[in-house]
Amino acid sequence: MGCGASSDGDSVLGALCLPQNAKDKAKRAADIDAARKEFEWQEWPERGLPPSAKGIPKREDHMAESKKAIHAIRLFSDLKGRAARMNFAKPANLLAGTFVDEGPFEDYRLIYPTEITFEGIKRNMPAVESCWREDREFGQQRLNGINPTMIRRYDGPQANFPVTDALLEGLLPTGLSLEALTTAKRLYILDFKDVKDVRAPAENHWVAPIALFMVTDGSELVPIAIQLGQEPSADTPIFTPNVDPGLWLLVKWFVQAADACVHECISHLLTTHMIPETVYVAANRNMAPEHPLMQLVKSHFWFTININFSARTTLMDPKIGELPTLFAMGYEGMCDMVRHYTDTWDWNDYDPEKDFKKRGVDDEHALPGYYYRDDQLKLWKLLKEYTEGVVTGIYPTEEALANDTELHAFGKELLEKVPKWKGLPIEADGKFKSRKHLQYMLCLLINTVSPRHNAVNNGQFDYLGFIPNMPPKLRCPPPRSRQQKFTEPQLASFLPVYEDAVVQITFFTTVSTPAEPDELLGVVPDKFMEGFPECKNAVTTLKAKLDDLSKDIDKRNAGLRVPYTYLNPNQLSAGVAV
Repeated sequence: MGCGASSDGDSVLGALCLPQNAKDKAKRAADIDAARKEFEWQEWPERGLPPSAKGIPKREDHMAESKKAIHAIRLFSDLKGRAARMNFAKPANLLAGTFVDEGPFEDYRLIYPTEITFEGIKRNMPAVESCWREDREFGQQRLNGINPTMIRRYDGPQANFPVTDALLEGLLPTGLSLEALTTAKRLYILDFKDVKDVRAPAENHWVAPIALFMVTDGSELVPIAIQLGQEPSADTPIFTPNVDPGLWLLVKWFVQAADACVHECISHLLTTHMIPETVYVAANRNMAPEHPLMQLVKSHFWFTININFSARTTLMDPKIGELPTLFAMGYEGMCDMVRHYTDTWDWNDYDPEKDFKKRGVDDEHALPGYYYRDDQLKLWKLLKEYTEGVVTGIYPTEEALANDTELHAFGKELLEKVPKWKGLPIEADGKFKSRKHLQYMLCLLINTVSPRHNAVNNGQFDYLGFIPNMPPKLRCPPPRSRQQKFTEPQLASFLPVYEDAVVQITFFTTVSTPAEPDELLGVVPDKFMEGFPECKNAVTTLKAKLDDLSKDIDKRNAGLRVPYTYLNPNQLSAGVAV
C-alpha cells in the first residue's frame, strides 16, 4: 500500500465535509477525542528534536503492509553477511580496521557484491567512483549532490576567512581579482559556522570548514580555497589546489565529512522527517478523519510516523545508531546540531523562492548548472497552483475558512507546541487569516516532504554509497600546514574502517530507493476528491503538468555529464515513506 492508498480505517469514512457542514457533530467530536488519545505528544528535550507522536498510533502502524521495510531489513542483513564472507587480499588487516598498502581504495571497491538488487532495482558501484577525485565533481555536488541547500553567493572578504589574490595566484582567470569575480557573481561559499560548537568525540576530528568556489570560464563550479575551521591561525591555514594533490584531496574530505553530517542530521532527518511529523500529529489531534484536508495530508504522510519512530529508536540511538556511530559529530554532537536548528527553525527558509534569493543563488546565468534550483522552482510553481485549486475547492469563500473550527484548533495547538518556530502563516490565536495563508501552509508542507525530501534522500547511495567520495568521519587529525604531503596509503588510514564501510554501503542502499507508482506526487485517495470537483480538477491538472516537466527533465539530462534525476516527477515520492 503506497502513499495514495487508503487504510482500513479510512474505508469506512462517511462523506468528507467541513466541520460546520457535518450532520453528526457529536460523533465527529468523539472521533477527534479518540484521535487525541491515540496521538499523544512526546517531547525530546535531550535530543533537541521537535515534539512527535508517542510511539506508533495504531492507525499509523503500516509496518506489516510495507514491502520496502521488510525487504530493507532482509537486504541489510544479506549484504553485511555477503560482504563479510568476501575474499580480501589481507582479511586479517581488513578486519582489524586497516587496509592494504598498495591500491588502498581498491579495498572499498571489493566490498560491493557484483550486483545489488533491491525492489527490482539493480545497482552496481556508484557512478561517482570514476570521478570523485575531480574538483569539478566536488563543486557539482554542492549544487546537485545530496545536500544542495547550503551553497550561497560570496559577498566579499570575511575577517575569519582571509583569502587573498596572492594566495590564489594562478587559480583565477587572467586579469580578474577576487573583487572583480565577486562583483560578477562568480564566487560562492560553503560555510559550516552553524555547527562549529558541536560536542563531537575528539577521536572523530570534527571541523567546521569554510570553502570558496568559483564559476570557471567553462561554467563549472570548482573549489579554490578551503579553511578547516572557523578562525584562521597557524594551525588552520587556507588550502588551495596549489598544494600537494594528496593534501588537497584530504582537505576536501574534511568538507565532505562535515557536509555528510549536516545533511543526514539536518537537511534530511530533521527538515524533511521530524519537523513535518509535528505538523501531522497536530493535524490528527484536531481534525476529524472526514475533514477533506486531513485526507489530503494523510496521502503525504503514509508510513512517516513508522519510519520516524524507527529513526529515533535505532538510527539516533547513542550505542547502535548509524548517526552517532558512523558520523563524525557523534551522539552529543547530533543533539547539539539538531537542537540549534530546531530552536531557530524558520519556514521562510523552506520557501524555495525566498531561499534561493536569500542565498544569492537565484540567478541561473551567474550560477549555471544548479539543476536542484531549476527543478525545485518549477515544482514549487506547480504546487502553488495545485494547492490554490485545492483550497478554493474545499473553501468556496473566505467565510467557509473562517468557520472551520477544526482547522483553527490545529493551528492553535501547533503554535503552542513549537512557539519558537518562525514563518508559519498562522495568526497568534491559531487562525488562518485567509485562504491564501492556508494555501501557502499546504504548499510549504507538501514541498518539504516531497520535492525537498527527494532531493536530499534519493541520491544517498550515489554519493554516500562510495566511501572515498564522502566519508562521514575521518580517523586522523586534519592537516595543519600547506607543506604537508600524503600518499594514498596514508590517505587510506583516514577513511572509515571495514566494518563501518559495510554498514554505510548497506544502509544507504536501502534508504535511497525511488518511489513506487502509487507513491508518486499527484496520487491522492479517491475519497479525497468525492464531493469536491474543483479538487479533482486540480489533481488532474497537476498530474498532466508533472508529466510534461518529467519529459523536459529527461530531455535536459540526456545532454549532461552528470544527469540530475532526483526531482524528476517520474520518481518523485509524495512523502517520506521508505
